[in-house]
Amino acid sequence: MNVSNASNSVQNASRESNGHTYIELEGAREWFQAALVLVWLFAILAVGLNIAVIMCICRQKKKSRLYFLLLNMAVADFLTGLFDTVVNATERSLGYDNITWAWYAGRNACKIQRTATSVFAMTSNFILAATSFDRAIAIAKPLINFKQGFNVQKVLVVLCWIFSTLLSIPVFLVMHVFHVFVDKAYFLCHIDNNVISFDTITHYLLVFQYLLPLLTILVSYVVLLCALGRRSASCTETNSSGNGLLRIFNATLPRAKTRSLKLMCGIVAGFVVAWTPYFTISYLSLYAGFNHSSLQVGILSYYLNGIINPVVFFIFHHTKPARSPTSFYSNETAISTSRITKESFQTFIPASDVNCSENTI
Repeated sequence: MNVSNASNSVQNASRESNGHTYIELEGAREWFQAALVLVWLFAILAVGLNIAVIMCICRQKKKSRLYFLLLNMAVADFLTGLFDTVVNATERSLGYDNITWAWYAGRNACKIQRTATSVFAMTSNFILAATSFDRAIAIAKPLINFKQGFNVQKVLVVLCWIFSTLLSIPVFLVMHVFHVFVDKAYFLCHIDNNVISFDTITHYLLVFQYLLPLLTILVSYVVLLCALGRRSASCTETNSSGNGLLRIFNATLPRAKTRSLKLMCGIVAGFVVAWTPYFTISYLSLYAGFNHSSLQVGILSYYLNGIINPVVFFIFHHTKPARSPTSFYSNETAISTSRITKESFQTFIPASDVNCSENTI
C-alpha cells in the first residue's frame, strides 16, 4: 500500500524537480539505505512465511473453521508481500542513486498496482475482524455455528474481498504518474492532489484500513469475554478452583479452544503493533511538521502485519492434535450394555456438571 510513503519520496533529493527545490536532509541517505535493506528483508519474510502457512493448512485433511479463515488471511498477506513489499523494494532500488522511488511501468500499471496493494492489505485486516467475529459467535452461540458448518465463514471471506475491492476504488482514481528530473529523468507513481487530496486519502484509509477492523475486533472480544464470564459463573457453583481469566478459560474451554483463542490474541496484537505506528507517523508528518529522515524506516511498520501473522500461527499450531479423553464407548474401557442403567449412567455425567461440560466451538 505505497500511498502514504510516496508523499516523502522526493523530499530528500538535492535537485530541482517539477518546479520545486528539494534539499537533502541530514542523514537521509543512511536512513534510505536502512529502509532499503529492511524492505527487502520484509519482502522475503512475508512471501516465504505466508507460503509456509498456506502449505501447512492445505496439507491438513480436515480444516477447522478457524484454519479456513486463517488460510484466506495468509493468501491476502502473501499477495500483499508480493505486490506491495516486493514492488516497494524494487522502486527504492531503481531510485537508489537519488534516494527516491522510481516507477517505469506506466500509468495504468501504477493505478492497478496501488489499488491491488490496498485491496490485499484491507482484505487481510477485514478477515482478521471477521475471524474475531466468528470466534465470538462460536463461543456465545456454539449450536448456531455448528449447524451452519462452513457457510458463515465462506460468506464472511467473500464479503471481505468484495468490500475491500469496492473501498479501494478511490485509490485507483487518485494515483497518477509524474515526470521527475533529478540528474536523470524518471517517473514517480504518486497521488494526484487535483483529484483527491493526500489528507483526504489518509483519513479514508485510517477509517477503513484500521479503525473499522479494530472496532469490530474490540466488539467481538467484548461479546466473547461476556459469554465466557456467564459460562464461568454457572460453573463456579460446583467448581470454585482458580480465579480471574485463568478460571474462566479453564472452566469453560477445552485446551484446543484455549490455544486457538491465544493464537487469535497474538494475531490481533500483531495487527495493532504493525498499523498503529504507520498511521501515527503519517499524521505526525501531515499535521505536526515531523519530517525527520527516520520516517523512511518507521513508515514500513505495517509490513510487519504480514510477518507477525504467520509467526504467531506457527507458535500455536500443533502438527499432532492432543489426544482426546477416553470415552466409555472405546475398547480400553469396555462396559457391558447391561450395566448402563439409568442409575449407572448418572455416575458418568452428574447433573450438576452439565453446565461445565466442554462445548464444540
